[in-house]
Amino acid sequence: MRKNDKRTLHKTARDKTGNTESIIQRVACLTSCGQYQKGLDVARSAPWDSRLRNAAGVCLMRMGRAKEAVDLYRSLVLQPGCTWTRPDIPLIHKTNFATALLLAGHPAGCLEILDEIHNDQLAVVQNLRTAIVRWQKGLKFWQKLDWRVGRVEPRNCFVPIDFEPGQFDWPPQTRQVSDVPAAIESDTHSAGSMVPTA
Repeated sequence: MRKNDKRTLHKTARDKTGNTESIIQRVACLTSCGQYQKGLDVARSAPWDSRLRNAAGVCLMRMGRAKEAVDLYRSLVLQPGCTWTRPDIPLIHKTNFATALLLAGHPAGCLEILDEIHNDQLAVVQNLRTAIVRWQKGLKFWQKLDWRVGRVEPRNCFVPIDFEPGQFDWPPQTRQVSDVPAAIESDTHSAGSMVPTA
């Protein structure tokens, strides 16, 4: 391969990475102001890589569309045709999948993912486990017995949480608060011409 060809490939890779990070930042800014649908539209408007799919999943969870988030993360996190997670998937995607499962009424599935992670020092893992323990205390006797013996979930299971669900693939924001409205205004104009994919 010629040197010029290598430079072109490297530049393309850098541009793609930078564009993805810019989109994730825009989505994070929109959701921080409660504009979840606009954030979802932005995430879905670009060619999806794993980080943009994760961003869409965060928006879905915060919109109360947990079942859709579970379907998204299942295809992203699990090995095709299997029930265990892919080893190459970022940890944040796994914890988001666990969160989506919990919000969708599947605490057993949430715990299965957390057990695979093997890192109870993470704040999100602690939050999820605490929510399940708190929920478990409110079960009736036979429900508790079924849960403790075989992790059998009650019908129409609902586990409340006291934290904002989902995390983006984005480092702590350096953007000033005064800059956020301008970014959102720009995103609103661009999102208006975007058609979300199914």
